[in-house]
This record gives sequence, C-alpha cells and structure tokens, in this order.
Amino acid sequence: MAVKGQRRQLVERRSKRQGLLPHEQDAVLAVQGGRCPLCLRPFTDATPYVVDHDHDLAATHGHNPGVGCRRCVRGLICQSCNTLLGKVERSGFLARMLGYIPNRRGA
Repeated sequence: MAVKGQRRQLVERRSKRQGLLPHEQDAVLAVQGGRCPLCLRPFTDATPYVVDHDHDLAATHGHNPGVGCRRCVRGLICQSCNTLLGKVERSGFLARMLGYIPNRRGA
C-alpha cells in the first residue's frame, strides 16, 4: 500500500508536522485497509487522508495541540471526517446536533 510520487511528497510533509514517518503511515494504511475508519471511503488522490491526533493528549505532552506526535496519533482519516470529528469533540456540539435533528423534521 505504498504511496508514490506527489502523494509521497505530501506524506513526507505530514510526517514532519504530525509525527508519523512515511513507513509508519504506510503501516497504518495497511491496518486500516486503505480506508477511512469512520466513513469507510478508500483513500485516493481525490480523498486523501490526514493524520488524526488527540489534541487534549498533545497538550499533556507539552507540545502545541495542533501538532501531533506518535503518542497522540489515533489513525488516518479523510479530511471530511477530520472536520466533523473536530466539531463533535467540542463540548456540547454532539448533544446540540442530536437534539436539533428530531426537532427540525417536518418544520
């Protein structure tokens, strides 16, 4: 499941910022079957992955919460799921979202 060409350059840039070396990203990709574990879409050039890490855990490690390290990494997910996960992790968002849906049906 090795990544080639321009995607390899992207992987190498991510490794500097997110704490996973290219071969480690390849290993995670293999374990995940080349798919986002949340939406199950396969990673492609049109649906690339991002390195997901726990921002709260990053803060306990003493580094910028926006930058991951190996200990903070949860997996590789697609950008859409990463955006949604960021919102869901915010305090109270999920409860408000779940309350909103049934109240808006047939409105």
